[in-house]
Amino acid sequence: MLRNWLRNDTLHALKGKMMKIKHSISALALAALAGSALAGVSFGPRTDIAAAQRPSSSVVADFNGDGLRDLAVTTDTPDKILIYLNSGVGLGAPATLLTGAGTGPDSIAASDLDADGDNDLVVVLKNTSTIRAYMNTGGVFAPGASGVIGADPRAMIVSDVNGDLRPDFITANRDSNDLSIASWNGAAFAVSSVATGEEPYGVAAGDFNGDGKVDLAATNHRDRNVSLLAGNGAGGFAGVGTLNVGNPYRPDGVVFTDIERDGDMDLAVVASDNAVANQVFVFRNAAGVFGAPTLSPTGGMNSGQVVAADLDRDGDADLAVLNVDSASMSILENLGGTLAAPAIVATGATPSHIAMGNLVGSPSAELIVTGRDSNIVSIYENLTPPCPSDVNADGFVNGDDFDQFASWFDAGSAAADFNGDGFVNGNDYDEFAQAFDLGC
Repeated sequence: MLRNWLRNDTLHALKGKMMKIKHSISALALAALAGSALAGVSFGPRTDIAAAQRPSSSVVADFNGDGLRDLAVTTDTPDKILIYLNSGVGLGAPATLLTGAGTGPDSIAASDLDADGDNDLVVVLKNTSTIRAYMNTGGVFAPGASGVIGADPRAMIVSDVNGDLRPDFITANRDSNDLSIASWNGAAFAVSSVATGEEPYGVAAGDFNGDGKVDLAATNHRDRNVSLLAGNGAGGFAGVGTLNVGNPYRPDGVVFTDIERDGDMDLAVVASDNAVANQVFVFRNAAGVFGAPTLSPTGGMNSGQVVAADLDRDGDADLAVLNVDSASMSILENLGGTLAAPAIVATGATPSHIAMGNLVGSPSAELIVTGRDSNIVSIYENLTPPCPSDVNADGFVNGDDFDQFASWFDAGSAAADFNGDGFVNGNDYDEFAQAFDLGC
């Protein structure tokens, strides 16, 4: 099968080069998003989806096996998960999963935990310091295993930190000053922890020292710094230093991404403290050593969460940052290693979470933002022409695209006709491999 030999002979050699990261402004200054071009990114009209009170987080995945990506949203008034199925012409009325009174569902992720072909859900129940699985059988969800994590979890990411090819869920826990690593073993969560500084708000995963093992970074809000934690490949981590943002800044969102496309994972940290101090700190990585940061203003107030993706499809990782107190999102285009001035996009009140996905059929990955105090989820349609090697259109070029192409190729699907000559053969593999190597 193509998947086996291509992955063994090609994917590992290319992975480090192409991975893009797999997870008060006045009213006059807020640009309405209606078919406008923001720097090199072309967005269509914003679509708002009504949610219950105080939506917290969202994730995009196919939940009913029809090949269309659906939407799951957590809300805490009352405590539940909303499942919006995609009909191909829009999202239907949501189904409801109750999580229990007072549980406070927050961060959410999707993964096929039991390898049955259905995407399951993993949810952080913030008020009870719990992580819980909801198992999906043919589009019907039921509560599954749960585990105890640290106090007041503020963020969650998904990675494979122990190399067992199963997902690990890492949370940043503000009140216990640690990260929880909830490793899925096929049936349950095995939870461990690693200490950080005071009040960790954000966490990111990436190989910053180039040893092929997943490392972590945690933003310590009270300490005004970032903890660097080197992974041993078996799920253990050791602190190897901190990166300071300093007074008056307090760090929040964080993401690893290769800003300069030199093969090293740089670190982008969003920090704010008042109306003036809202910046993205970019710590550039040279062979595992981070240099002094360069600062780029966000143009918003109380800037928080950040995602990295090639939004303008020029091969560089751009940034999207949420500005909680100015009801806006900042798009910082990457101009060959330097971040451009932010383009400001209006959001709902108190934007709390940003996700990537493809719900409305955009040619490139869309941005999905939950507006906590506006009770909406906003979909920002990205009209930028797609990257050829991003075959699953999620905004990243990584192993998931390889898996999707390999699946099509093995099945002889017309979707694997990469060169458009009407045949599925080795020429399609060659051209996909070249595009995959380039990243975009």
